[in-house]
Amino acid sequence: MNRFLAFIALIAGLALPAAVLAQASAQNTLPAGIYYPNGATQVQTLPIGIVTKDSVSGQWCIIGASATCSLPALDAAQLAALADLNTTMSASVSFLPPIAPVASSDSSLTAAVVNFSGSGDQLLVSATASQLTRVHILTCSFASGTAVNVYFKAGSTAITHLIPIPATGGNINWSYSYYPWLRTAANEALNVNLSQAVAGGCTLKYVKGA
Repeated sequence: MNRFLAFIALIAGLALPAAVLAQASAQNTLPAGIYYPNGATQVQTLPIGIVTKDSVSGQWCIIGASATCSLPALDAAQLAALADLNTTMSASVSFLPPIAPVASSDSSLTAAVVNFSGSGDQLLVSATASQLTRVHILTCSFASGTAVNVYFKAGSTAITHLIPIPATGGNINWSYSYYPWLRTAANEALNVNLSQAVAGGCTLKYVKGA
């Protein structure tokens, strides 16, 4: 039972009576604190205190006795933890997509309507030197009569999987997306490829840019 209580306290960060901890330690369980493997040894890490952000200095700190978050005497581990926290909170974010998202009401969205009746590549958006194309809204319809496999291409490169359309006809409906459904590289046309000649068309809204 004491082992169980010590384990629960370890996870929850609760303080157990000294007698319980002493007995748990005598039974070869870990005392209060969290242990992580470090090679062949185990390193005990202890709580550093309540961390808050000082509204005056803007620094993260361990809360002290006063309401203004004055720092008590800190040991090296606490100072290192606060330095890491300050670095993390002030660092620029580098994992967001490099392309700025476009709002659905953005005036830079260009509308295009394309009709087709053949097979092979059907041009949706022409290539522009030094500019790529990003499609945020796309709707395509295919008439009944012939089953057809459809995919989209940036230049000569497929950028989607095959989308089967049955002989009874069908639609592709990609409503507004904050990030583009389709994207070409600079100076690449956007095409839809049809495995069979079929009547249909696409309506799309896109952005051109660097």
